[in-house]
Amino acid sequence: MKKLLIISPHFSTGGAPQVTLNKVQLLKDHYEIMVVEYAFLAWKFVVQRKQVEFILGSNFRSLGDNKMELIDIIDQFNPDVISMEEFPEMFMDDDVTRLIYEPGKKYRIVESTHDSSFPPHEKRWMPDEFVFVSAHNMFRYNHLNVPMQVIEYPVNQKVWEGTNDDSCKYIAIVGLWTPRKNQAYAIDLARQLQDYNVDFQFIGNQADNFKSYWEPLMKDLPSNCTVLGEIDNVSRVLRNYDMFLFPSKGDKNNKELNPIAIKEALQYKEMPKLMYNLDVYHNKYNDYEDVSYLTGDVKADAELIKNILQLESKNKELIGIGTYPNTKIREELTIKCIESAKKLNRSIMLVSHYPVSKEIQDMVDHYVYDAHNPLTHHSYYNRFTRSTNEYSVEMRIEGDSNQSLTVLTNLVNASKAAVGLGYTKMFYVTFDIELDENDFHEINSRFHQLDNEWQAVLATLNTPFGKGIQTNGMFFNTRFVTTLLDDVRTPEDYNRVCENLGCQNFLEDYMMKKVHKTRGVWVEYPDEQTFLEYSGHGKSSNSEYVGIVNYEKWAIKYFYFYSYNEDIPYYLINQYDKNGKLLYTTDSAKKELYLGLLDDVHKVELVQNENDYTRTYYVDNVIGTIDIKQIDIPRVDRPKIKLVHLQTTLNDDRERLSRASLEQVEAYGWDYILHQNVPYNSLPPKHNCNRPQAVSMELFNDDEVRERGTALTPAHYGCYEAFRNAILSEMHDCDYLIVCEGDCIIETEMKEFIDTVERCAAKLKDKYIGFMSFGDKDTLEFGWPQSPVVEEVNQDMYITDHLIGLQCIMFPSYVSNFLKQKLRLENWDAADMYFNHIFYGSPYRMGIVHKRLATQADGYSLIDKQYKKFRK
Repeated sequence: MKKLLIISPHFSTGGAPQVTLNKVQLLKDHYEIMVVEYAFLAWKFVVQRKQVEFILGSNFRSLGDNKMELIDIIDQFNPDVISMEEFPEMFMDDDVTRLIYEPGKKYRIVESTHDSSFPPHEKRWMPDEFVFVSAHNMFRYNHLNVPMQVIEYPVNQKVWEGTNDDSCKYIAIVGLWTPRKNQAYAIDLARQLQDYNVDFQFIGNQADNFKSYWEPLMKDLPSNCTVLGEIDNVSRVLRNYDMFLFPSKGDKNNKELNPIAIKEALQYKEMPKLMYNLDVYHNKYNDYEDVSYLTGDVKADAELIKNILQLESKNKELIGIGTYPNTKIREELTIKCIESAKKLNRSIMLVSHYPVSKEIQDMVDHYVYDAHNPLTHHSYYNRFTRSTNEYSVEMRIEGDSNQSLTVLTNLVNASKAAVGLGYTKMFYVTFDIELDENDFHEINSRFHQLDNEWQAVLATLNTPFGKGIQTNGMFFNTRFVTTLLDDVRTPEDYNRVCENLGCQNFLEDYMMKKVHKTRGVWVEYPDEQTFLEYSGHGKSSNSEYVGIVNYEKWAIKYFYFYSYNEDIPYYLINQYDKNGKLLYTTDSAKKELYLGLLDDVHKVELVQNENDYTRTYYVDNVIGTIDIKQIDIPRVDRPKIKLVHLQTTLNDDRERLSRASLEQVEAYGWDYILHQNVPYNSLPPKHNCNRPQAVSMELFNDDEVRERGTALTPAHYGCYEAFRNAILSEMHDCDYLIVCEGDCIIETEMKEFIDTVERCAAKLKDKYIGFMSFGDKDTLEFGWPQSPVVEEVNQDMYITDHLIGLQCIMFPSYVSNFLKQKLRLENWDAADMYFNHIFYGSPYRMGIVHKRLATQADGYSLIDKQYKKFRK
């Protein structure tokens, strides 16, 4: 018999040692075989090693530290063929390789490789023949002019049995726990399917050298994952699985080649197989009816598994969403809530006392509408008070505004419908919660908590009367809801129940009294006062306090508005006289405002989102008082800031609105200086213009713009001159100079604006910023990005290389000389282009806030000569 010497890099369990084992099994009756293990890595994970030792006995050798021992073995064994199970460049010492491949050798060398990433240009030692395990390497090494052939690992058809377990399906994942084998993705798939009758079983060793990969995965393993470790005969074990999942993916330089695990799975033709279609496979599995491909979209791939295995939910679980979409913003919040809830892969039921559009109904599985919307009074809460540095207010709460009974009836309606539809568990949330994926694990775990003895799982929050039940994010076994809670329909019945319980008539207190000493209710006291730590407590509680209040000191009536909602819609505040004539319109998107009313104002309309929702308030119906305070903020450790406001002598509505906004900075210790400029109406000068070809009395049409660039009109020059004169005349006696355009509006609360500007000012010198903007990083009209991030500074601001909006800009005093010299010597241009030009390439950098603090008022633009409306 001819002699075959097989040299393997190692024999720790894996695909390459399995190929070698198979080779020994097939050729042992045709060759005298000796196998040499070049490096013995560990006593663990030696399944194939033990089998080869059993077959060959003393003809299995493992080298120690002296690798030259291999040359002695070759001389003594005198082989006819040496089979290199991997390229020697990848594991063998050069001194040893040189002797094996020396000219005049008497044996024939055959090489293989199980790697897809070795660079072909680094191949130095040439065998007599390549025997590859995959056609992929034929393409990579055919330029070497060495005879080659492909011998793939054999696939012998076997009888597949499956688990024959209708209660649970079992999926096998085979492979050493490494990033390339990508068990993390299989775990993500398992997490998506926790509520279905499926178990993911991981076959393969967890070697210490990959501990940094697999150890973190073990700390958060879903309950439907089982780690089996190494198994002696994977091929035989696979016959008892319902699916073979092979998530191996790797990257450009670390991919599979022709995995043995796939070959072993292919022996069972009827067993579904799911894997990535890697380029190294060359689409060879496209025609296999039992092979489907992963997409990398965990939700889509989980759905694919669910469909192939026809998985069933272990328990029918439902997400109930209570809504009242009477405005556009609440419709939008409802849609966002539904879209976020869909990611939990459960049925959704929408319950409402207000009609829901067909489009939104189509987004959910079930919709329950109850036209009965029973509001009631507050048993304890009849006054609203608020005090800030600017004002204090006290208002009566009029009418029936308590929504507790409406939420209770929604919850009862949802549970009744859920029971009728066969759902066993329910998670209830309201429309103004957009569920954060970071909370999904918590939601799933609370659903599982209901599998034990618990009928309800609830969190607490703080109320004026102690701990109450957080009604946003509750978990119930559906049949238990009407056992725990009262099925009442009228305010009279509800208030009578509350009185008998000894509780106030808000739902949080009512529910706390109901669960007290009730068996089967798990009550938790989280610091966050909700199970939904990342999703929050809701954005639209409908807690708004609006009305006419009186400032007795000045005998002036004010229209007052305050909202606890996070998402504040765009409001128009219209003031009318007794004859119905519109006197004034003010726009706002703020959480709070107080607006002084003149004597001729008879009523005020609060219009939400342009006629989406309108409320009327009559000036004679005074429901509270306001006390406007003199704000006194000491200048200790604060910068000296001067704000120059550039306006025209036109004094139109936009400018008056802007003044009302900016004048408030004086109360916070800043200097406010108003510059009123006569609009420039002559042809702008060309001799000192940066773009003299663009100087014009009128704006250009599209063809002229393409030929000459954007026009520089009298309005552009007037704007430039206003900025120039303001800086040259006012940049003294201050640490920072702020220049604002005539229609600038501060969007935040004034104290927030002051604090943010002063925080940013403190960062300018460290970052050598000379030009700072508190406007938008995108265009105000269309939202086109303009100011890319060059370097992050902090949560308030970042460094950029382009600023577009000059509504509210700031210069530190240390750029005074530079700026004044440029303004005297540099040719003029449109103001925004001019400042970008002089600062770009200068020693100073440009900065801008992440979230704008200032915008422009809607109205007629002198530059664009049209009415302009901006993004809110």
